[in-house]
Amino acid sequence: MAERDDLLASIAATTADYREADGEAPTPERIERWIGQFDATVQLPILREMDHVLKQTYFSRKGTRKFLAGLFQTEKLVGEDPCAFWKGVKFLDIQGGGASQKEMLAPADEPIADENDALEEELEADDAELMEGADADD
Repeated sequence: MAERDDLLASIAATTADYREADGEAPTPERIERWIGQFDATVQLPILREMDHVLKQTYFSRKGTRKFLAGLFQTEKLVGEDPCAFWKGVKFLDIQGGGASQKEMLAPADEPIADENDALEEELEADDAELMEGADADD
């Protein structure tokens, strides 16, 4: 049972941020209920494989945000003016039911907002420098 418990805990830890916003985050107990639908003889092999695959392929929210933040600055994608590029981007929002599309787009909102905030701060600093320079000329 120790291996099974370890696998349940590992899978829950790997996917801890999945559906956390709606209170449905995976727990060892939820995973135990899920695996219970399978024949007892295949449960442990399924848990082993799920643990292995998820550790190799699961995209955490934190990792996704970090990736997107870097991507949003990639000159080959956004050109020399990321702010202008992202102002012109429109993400489709055409899903009829469910929330998976909103879940997929939500991680993009934060890096875009952060980048816009940073660019606005730079512009404000540039404006302040210009104003100081104009005052000095008077």
